[in-house]
This record gives sequence, structure tokens and C-alpha cells, in this order.
Amino acid sequence: MAAISFEQIDIPDAYIINAFKAEDKRGYFIKNFEQHIFAENGLEFDCSEDFVSMSYKNIIRGMHFQLHKPQAKLV
Repeated sequence: MAAISFEQIDIPDAYIINAFKAEDKRGYFIKNFEQHIFAENGLEFDCSEDFVSMSYKNIIRGMHFQLHKPQAKLV
């Protein structure tokens, strides 16, 4: 998965944050936040990851679970 990237701009201590986005005929998936990437850029939050998924009309998606390294889901 491609990483979130930060672009420094001409305002001190300000960045443009580029989220990772994957898109296909079913819809898209965006990764807005990953704790270690933000921490490496001096931004500390008490959240490990944040994702957004949107399905196009007439698309049904399922959720999966993980036996190894499980993750909580907020739907």
C-alpha cells in the first residue's frame, strides 16, 4: 500500500497531507491517517489508523476479520 505523504509549503510548520487512495469500478478506499507516519512528521495523535471506503451504486461489500493482529472496526 502506498504511503501517506507530506508536502512542505511556504507557511512555517504547515504541510499538505496527501492521503493514499485506491479506486476501481467498485468504489474507492482512502487511508487518511497512520500513526507512525504522522509521528515521523511531528504530529502526535492517539489513533493508529483511519480509513474511508465508499462503494458506488449497486455495489455490496463485505467486511473481513483477522485472526492474527486483529483490528477493531468502527462502521
